[in-house]
Amino acid sequence: MTHAYTGGPMRGHPRFNFDKFFEVEQHCLSIGWTVSNPARHDLETYPLMETWEGFADGDIEKCPEFDIKRAMRWDLQEVILADVLLLMPGWHHSSGALLEKHVADVCGVPVKVWGSDALY
Repeated sequence: MTHAYTGGPMRGHPRFNFDKFFEVEQHCLSIGWTVSNPARHDLETYPLMETWEGFADGDIEKCPEFDIKRAMRWDLQEVILADVLLLMPGWHHSSGALLEKHVADVCGVPVKVWGSDALY
């Protein structure tokens, strides 16, 4: 069974782009894959996140409860454990997704871009 990690832009996007992360997660599950979804992990870690002042606008500065180091520690571990890193549109403009891609490349984890057959 294929295990995917979903990566892509979050900061600066409405609702931190969670809707897109859940769409991709649902598709992966529908084809029998397992998924590590950082949006789901963030909501499990911070159950009240959707009520934070900055959540609607994707403004991390208005979400002081969020711990980026804690999030990235989980994210990068999951990239290393994944069979494939599945990047979403706009990943080129995301510092977190660029880091996740670099870790995947270093560790030999294949990278696919959502909506494309291209491998990076």
